[in-house]
Amino acid sequence: MIGTALAVIPDPARLLTVQDVERITGLANLRVVPRDLKAGAVGDVNVARSNGELVTTLLVQKPDLYDRWQRYHRKAVVKIDGLGEQAFGRLYGATASDSKAAEAKPAETKPGQKPAPDPKDKPSDPDRGSADSALPSPVLAACYVKQGPVAFTVTNQPFGDTRSPSMTSEQLDQLARLVAERLVQLELEAKALEDTAISKPPAGNPDSKAL
Repeated sequence: MIGTALAVIPDPARLLTVQDVERITGLANLRVVPRDLKAGAVGDVNVARSNGELVTTLLVQKPDLYDRWQRYHRKAVVKIDGLGEQAFGRLYGATASDSKAAEAKPAETKPGQKPAPDPKDKPSDPDRGSADSALPSPVLAACYVKQGPVAFTVTNQPFGDTRSPSMTSEQLDQLARLVAERLVQLELEAKALEDTAISKPPAGNPDSKAL
């Protein structure tokens, strides 16, 4: 858990890279694109396919934004345990009329829900390797996480004419957990520097000179 040593929002580029996204999703030829609100690239880190279509975005903000996200998406969410201090996910196709939040089991099809799409019906994805599989239903569209002095969201962007999700819920969850782990690592690094500064005698301190 992040404490007080990490006093400022860290560089988002240290939290998620193109290589991370390629490794976890199996996609290839990805690249970082600049923020472009009109194109939907609203994150601090925006990862896209070679044709410019977005795969995922990472937005890192102050922790109070998490409460705003929660209020805005208060009905169309699923609870995610074991991620940061608090976390929830927003589902593809979820609406404000959806039922209250439930435990996040995105790969499980519940009674009354549509089954997972048939792999034969899934649009071809030239950037994905042969390990591709059918996406579970429902699929997470975004993870929202509060962790210490920051809040962040990682998105699962639609692609192609059918606007299919770029990754599975499990892959999006892995990306979010990777960001959370790196936040913890940065906190540990900041704490170590803080401890070093405290233990080091100030320059010119008479007590540090030999008698």
